[in-house]
Amino acid sequence: MRVMLVDENPINLSLFETECTALPDFEVAASFSDSQTALEYAKEHTVDLVVLDTVLPQMDGFTLAENLRQIRPEMIVIFATEHSEHAAEAIRKKADYIVFKPCTKEDVTDVLVRARYLRPRLSKRITAHTFGKFDLYVNGERVVFSTKKVKELAALCISQRGGTVSTYEIIEKLWVGSKVQRASETSGYRKAIKSMLETFRAYHIEDIFERKYGSCRIVPDDIDCDYYRLLDYEMVTAKNYGGQVMPEYPWAKELKKRADEIVAMLK
Repeated sequence: MRVMLVDENPINLSLFETECTALPDFEVAASFSDSQTALEYAKEHTVDLVVLDTVLPQMDGFTLAENLRQIRPEMIVIFATEHSEHAAEAIRKKADYIVFKPCTKEDVTDVLVRARYLRPRLSKRITAHTFGKFDLYVNGERVVFSTKKVKELAALCISQRGGTVSTYEIIEKLWVGSKVQRASETSGYRKAIKSMLETFRAYHIEDIFERKYGSCRIVPDDIDCDYYRLLDYEMVTAKNYGGQVMPEYPWAKELKKRADEIVAMLK
């Protein structure tokens, strides 16, 4: 796992470098004291995991993390900070873990070992973010949908984790209040399905979409999704759950309820 360290304090950089070197499967790819240089490096080199401070020259750690996730959405992001008040913001930025300074060797080792549990997602070519607003990425590139409704359709299908979604359910949840009785009479539904498939083809992921008479589904095998990981009771994901699951979609309240229950069980 290629690690990039970003911290203005050379002592902190040295501590993480030492512990990364001592653990198998970790390689310190680069260390930086400023965010802009780190960002430029990440544009040209593979980085699997970044450990960064929240306070950095030129660009704060939160902004840097956002930019890094645009380059590679599945990148594992760990904030190392001495500011406890930054924890909530780190969670909102979908940090995978937070470690507070001053760090001990045990703290550093613990957080790196935890990062190993997130490693399988690095091999997935498709990433779905559902904690907070929904977004889909393919090989690090954010998928652009033709309309908000088509994007919502993709979110609904992905939320089922391989389960089929009936035509009736799609119409009921995406076209609330519609009096249409049959899918053949719903031009909006037909257009949304067609557009979603065209979008998947454009990103060469059409193989994840399966459609049968009266239903469709998205095959989840090649998708890394934060909600899936929470359903698998992954402790690291639970710790970084910010209390929101696609709040822009009313039907996602059911998902939030389940997520809240799992997080409460794991406390």
